[in-house]
Amino acid sequence: MSKKETKSKRGYPLPNPNLPRNFGKLLVFNVLDDNELAFALGKMGIYLVSTVPIKTMSQKAEGAKAKQMIANIRYDDNSMVEYFMKTSGIQSKRIFKYAGFTNLVRTRALFYASALNLLNLCEGKIIRIKSKHRDLRDEFYKIALEVKKESKLNVEFDYDAYDVELEINRYKTPKKVYIILTTTGLSEVVKDLEQKQSVET
Repeated sequence: MSKKETKSKRGYPLPNPNLPRNFGKLLVFNVLDDNELAFALGKMGIYLVSTVPIKTMSQKAEGAKAKQMIANIRYDDNSMVEYFMKTSGIQSKRIFKYAGFTNLVRTRALFYASALNLLNLCEGKIIRIKSKHRDLRDEFYKIALEVKKESKLNVEFDYDAYDVELEINRYKTPKKVYIILTTTGLSEVVKDLEQKQSVET
C-alpha cells in the first residue's frame, strides 16, 4: 500500500484494517518487560498498543522497576480478554476509568462520571466498592448514592454478596498520582445487557 493510501487528506494515519477493532485497558502487575506482555497477549489474539509503567515513590527509592503498568490493548472479542486474565498466569484487571493528577488530586469529577456510567450499566445489580484507601472508598460510595438518588436507578451496594466489584487503586509516583478504577464481573453484566437489548429490538 502506498503512503498516499495510508493517510487521510489531512495527513492523519488511517485506521489499520488488520488490527482488532475494540479498545481496552488493563492494569497489569509484575510484568517487567513489554515484550513478555505483548507475547502473552498475542497468543490470545490481543494486540498490545502501548504501556504506561507506574513506578511508585517507594519503588523509585529502592531503584526497582515499576511493578504495575497500564496496558492499552486492542481485541476483537471480549472473551479473548477474559480468557487471558483467567489463564495467562499474568495478574491483571480491567480498567474502568483512570486519571493521573500532577498537582492537586480532584477526584469528584472522576468519581461522579464513573459512578454514573457504572450504575447505569448495573441496573438491577449489586455492586461492591473495594479499596485499601478508606477515604477513596467512602468518597466514591457517597457520590454513588448521590447518583442513584438523582437518576432513580435500581442498584444496591453490598460487600459480601455482589454481581460487580469496583476496586479503587491509588499510586503515588514522583510526577503524578494515579487513581485507577478496576472492575470484576462487569463484562458479564454488559454482555447480558447487550443480549437483552438485541432481543428487544
